[in-house]
Amino acid sequence: MGPSRIITPVILGLIVAVLPFAALTISPHSAPLSSASSGTLARQTWYPSSNGPPLNSPLPTPTGGLDLSLESSMPEICPDDSVNCAVAEGSTLITLHAEANSSDFVAWPAVTVVFVLETTPYDGVYDPTAMQPGDDHCGLQDVGTSTLCQESNAVALFTANAGEIAESIAAQHPNTVFDFGLVDYYASHDRWDNEYGSTYHVDVGNPMVASQFGPAVNATFQQSVLQGSWYVPGSDLDDNIIESPSITALYGTLTGVGINWPSTTHHVVIWIGSTAPEDPSYPVNYCYTPSVYVPLNQTCSTANEANFTGPTCEPSFDFSSQGPESPNCEAWIEGPNGSIASMAHSSPSCSNSLGGQCTIDAIDLYNGMTDPYSSAWPSHGNESGPGSAGVQDDVVSILTAGCAIANATGGSWAGPEFWSGACGAGSLSYDPIGSFNAPNTTNPTLMAALAEVGLGTPTSHLSASGGPQPMFTFATAGNVVINPGLGPVASCRTVGAEGNLCQQAPTVLRSGAQEVLQWNWSTVPDSNVMEPGDIWTAIVSLVAVGPPYNVPVWVDASGSSTTPGSVPPPTGGYLTAADYNLPDTNQPEDHPFPEATLTVLNSSGTPPANSAPPAPSVPPAHIPPLPVVIPPVSTPVLQSPIPGNLVTVGVGISAQACAVGVLGAILVQRVRNRPQSIALRVAANGRLSKSSFDQEERATSERKWRFE
Repeated sequence: MGPSRIITPVILGLIVAVLPFAALTISPHSAPLSSASSGTLARQTWYPSSNGPPLNSPLPTPTGGLDLSLESSMPEICPDDSVNCAVAEGSTLITLHAEANSSDFVAWPAVTVVFVLETTPYDGVYDPTAMQPGDDHCGLQDVGTSTLCQESNAVALFTANAGEIAESIAAQHPNTVFDFGLVDYYASHDRWDNEYGSTYHVDVGNPMVASQFGPAVNATFQQSVLQGSWYVPGSDLDDNIIESPSITALYGTLTGVGINWPSTTHHVVIWIGSTAPEDPSYPVNYCYTPSVYVPLNQTCSTANEANFTGPTCEPSFDFSSQGPESPNCEAWIEGPNGSIASMAHSSPSCSNSLGGQCTIDAIDLYNGMTDPYSSAWPSHGNESGPGSAGVQDDVVSILTAGCAIANATGGSWAGPEFWSGACGAGSLSYDPIGSFNAPNTTNPTLMAALAEVGLGTPTSHLSASGGPQPMFTFATAGNVVINPGLGPVASCRTVGAEGNLCQQAPTVLRSGAQEVLQWNWSTVPDSNVMEPGDIWTAIVSLVAVGPPYNVPVWVDASGSSTTPGSVPPPTGGYLTAADYNLPDTNQPEDHPFPEATLTVLNSSGTPPANSAPPAPSVPPAHIPPLPVVIPPVSTPVLQSPIPGNLVTVGVGISAQACAVGVLGAILVQRVRNRPQSIALRVAANGRLSKSSFDQEERATSERKWRFE
């Protein structure tokens, strides 16, 4: 590139650098730039479920999806440096524009789920080889091998099916990106518990996608906590069975002790257990239980109950270096020292999340300690045994606590099918655990309850959702190629804000002779969702490096049928399109950008000598830097699997690329303090390209920018 082609971009780049980049906004075009084929190119809407609107009828208001347009600054260009050409233009600027349509569909773009799994004996981890069955008459039948009466198979089911459980939750919400973590706990370390066990233990602290979650649970929880088996070694009726440190477990989870909660997702905790929290609102009495601490000949009279009451104050817990010490007597729903319910709203891990709070779903398992008529409850005199008033009081405390935390945090509740209360009717049937070392790992009603957990009320209206794959692709066709002297750049915003997580520099691929540019809406996959009013725009400079001449050709690989004299779309496998999910679907689809053609002029019908350089063998990695100082824009470049024999080149934004990108963006962007129409003559390949446009004012919106 000669000096005459550098000086104008440098001057304009320096002028643009003075303007705060954050002050640039993008608005729809009220008078679109010219199409290369017809002189006008109206913005078009993609109709995914039909062939378009009926003839002679008003256009319907789209629901969701993206309104796509593709516009060219020049209808005719010449081969580079052609001296015989009728116009003095050697390149054209292509503007790709995608605006999210209005949508009534509401869903969370991304959710992080952390399971908090209780492992008290009746949850399904009883170890008969510990030889402590207490007064459970099932465990007493064959001490050493017998399981407990109505012992749940929940822990075994979760361990064996963790990946499937995660997949089933994700399948219920196809527009939401999920990742999953795991915490386990059980030991209260009080007078109803021996000295062993974990009060709070993190198994999967870096939440991961569903396909990785199952193997992670096996590698951590099953191998360390269960020690490669299906039960907790030493778990017996020497341990707490009707109350547990669920307050401490949830406190650690909500404050993020050992858990990497992403700020770009909504946070959901799924508590699974069968005990009451240590809170005065949910008292329990061990006198009616088969605990080893209750003598078999004990009479559970009213006067004697006080000797067997469970604790109602959760002691302070020291999380050591992992987090702060929890308060003494933290409450479940409401209390003077704070509560788990309030923490779901005020904890930084919750309040700084996508939803501004955490949702807690509660699943009270169907087992011997949640069934008041179970034979697990022994008879201690006339006032105890299955169905007795004391037993029913214990069960009420357990089940109402689970419902209360779900209601207080906007979550869902599931419990035994015989129970009906403030959270509605239970849905869980009892499935026997079978053998302690080869348990039954199927439980249809529990699996259904896990799949159908609530995520809280979403706050985001969705128009289009993507994922780790690029959402936008521009692919060249024939001898119209990407200008190696001007770097392509994209920008994205919601109404009133500039997206600093926007992928500005594209990922560049080559497939055969085809050059491909790919962008995502956000460099954060969990945020790769567009809401109504979101706008994405990219500027690409194109040049012609060969025939045909004097006939229209495609400016890109549009996927359309060929027209006389044009070059058909290449067979490299890439088309210029937006790839995204429509609301309430789970399958990404390619939505092509509108078509546009370009005429390459040459008076003789053949290129002048030395005027058509061959197509580059590899795409340019970056544009050579210029001797000007412009603050760099640091943007991660996505690397995605590429079909076929491709070369992937990561493109960073150099100083010149930034200047040229901003210069191109001026064609379609509105400077906030200068909202009037702008007409500029733009330097392109050393020549002046004519381009003018109008822009309409966009209505402001109070919706907050999502990438805070």
